[in-house]
Amino acid sequence: MTISLDRLLAHMAWANQKTITHLESLPEESLKAFMTNTDWHVAEIIHHIVDKALFDSVKLDDIQIEFENYEGKLVKRWRSTILSQSIHHATEHRAQIASALESKGFTPVDLDELDLWAYEKELADMTGAQSSSMKSNC
Repeated sequence: MTISLDRLLAHMAWANQKTITHLESLPEESLKAFMTNTDWHVAEIIHHIVDKALFDSVKLDDIQIEFENYEGKLVKRWRSTILSQSIHHATEHRAQIASALESKGFTPVDLDELDLWAYEKELADMTGAQSSSMKSNC
């Protein structure tokens, strides 16, 4: 069996959407919440992590891609590494959003409700089927 990034990317998109839905329930002022850097507020973070181009990348071959990084240096990375980093990076940013909201007195998104188990449960509830990962309840 080959493990695919499709499920991981689908979970990331689901968790990001749940975060956006939570933000929509808060006052608009909450989008200006930040921890230490006023330029890195909730609205900026959510814009940063939502990128639909990632889903198209999954369907491409795993080749090395050469690009200029944030320091202006030319680097080579495997496409699968970039996709994996994007998934983990989005998780980090959802945690930053929760912290920023809480620090400014807003109700933070509950990160435990965004884990892979919650995603699997929602999928099972939607389809009426129970996945094998749900049976183990790890």
